[in-house]
Amino acid sequence: MGYPDLDQARRQQAALQRVIDEHAGGIDPRRLRRALALCRELSSSVEDEYLRRKVLLVEECAAELFCAREPRPRGSIPGADYLRQRIHEALELVQSRLYSLAHLVG
Repeated sequence: MGYPDLDQARRQQAALQRVIDEHAGGIDPRRLRRALALCRELSSSVEDEYLRRKVLLVEECAAELFCAREPRPRGSIPGADYLRQRIHEALELVQSRLYSLAHLVG
């Protein structure tokens, strides 16, 4: 495992969170491109398989969130709310993993 720049990874995770939080809804190809670019940067900044799996989940949810006018609902939860919740959970796990990795190398 390599951890060349945990600070950069933290910045990318925070930027990704902002991209999701600022989305008002609907189709948004520019925001999707930005989210996917941040996901790629985040995945490549830290060599960690767990982190990469969580970032992949963010990519998949962001693709659906930004490419559908109204993402399909999951039970009684509106689709966009469900996807944002999944993304937030994954990004919290990424943040936690980065914290853990910092203590391993620190």
